[in-house]
Amino acid sequence: MVCGINSGKGAVVEVMQLSPEQWKRVLSTVDNQEDAPDSSHLEARSDLKNVSYVLALEGSPEPNPKLTFFERLLDDVVQTMQPSPAITHIELCMSPNASHGDMHFATYFGSRAAWGRDVGGQREFYLGDNASKWRAVPIVCHDASHRLRSECENHIDTPYSLAKYICALPPVRALAGFIPDGAKQSAHCAILTARCLRGALPDLNVCHPSHWFGPSTLFLELDAETNRSIFRQRLVDADPQVRALVEDEDETRAMHTLLHDSDVLIQALSEESCILALHRLTMRSLEQGLDDVAKRISQKQLATALLRYSVARNSPLVGR
Repeated sequence: MVCGINSGKGAVVEVMQLSPEQWKRVLSTVDNQEDAPDSSHLEARSDLKNVSYVLALEGSPEPNPKLTFFERLLDDVVQTMQPSPAITHIELCMSPNASHGDMHFATYFGSRAAWGRDVGGQREFYLGDNASKWRAVPIVCHDASHRLRSECENHIDTPYSLAKYICALPPVRALAGFIPDGAKQSAHCAILTARCLRGALPDLNVCHPSHWFGPSTLFLELDAETNRSIFRQRLVDADPQVRALVEDEDETRAMHTLLHDSDVLIQALSEESCILALHRLTMRSLEQGLDDVAKRISQKQLATALLRYSVARNSPLVGR
């Protein structure tokens, strides 16, 4: 290495000899500085620790022939007795977390509250006949993912109650605040979801007791424009770069894969790419000024990406 020093009277040249090992370290440092991508935006935008989701299953006007008599009866009652949109099931979906494989927590007709791994037929339930009927609503609060996951642990094995649907109907729901609502008290899907949200996220300010809600009324409460505006602003405050809704190539490719491609290609995506795509779809679903049709489409896309991430990505059935 040659170093030049200007002494004022002329240039003094000093030759400094580097060993092969020193040259290797110097060149390695230069290469890393030139080639390393700027990942600061990825770290900020892919952080979903403040986000969790509620998944809502839209009712179908055509009865599902695979349902039992009692399941069809429940489906009809829930659709008929609720406001539009008719939501027949609602549950919690945690944000992706590499240290926890389970993202779903719910109770179902004839079973007790459990994480998704403890409920059989995940793929069929989420990605079978119901695949196009799911909508996702983001819930954005400080450390929402950890707080909600911890709260759900307190409600494992909560028994299912069909009879408590009557509590969500007027005028009976006026008495909802007098019904015991502690952990392990029997519940249908909306009561359990509201109970976990109220226990984990008091700053969410759910305005009614858990028993007041049916699936549709809880969905409408969480999807209210006031909440959507607050949630969006919290995401923007956490990462000002999301103000510019310009999707880069990695986001676009990962979103397309999660929404349309095979399990094999989903499994080939990096964890960072998946989370970045889910973050962008979350922002899309909270966009201001969406009409009902555009909002429904964005919520369905978000739900599809979440479900294909949680089910298809972790599926042992490679090749689908």
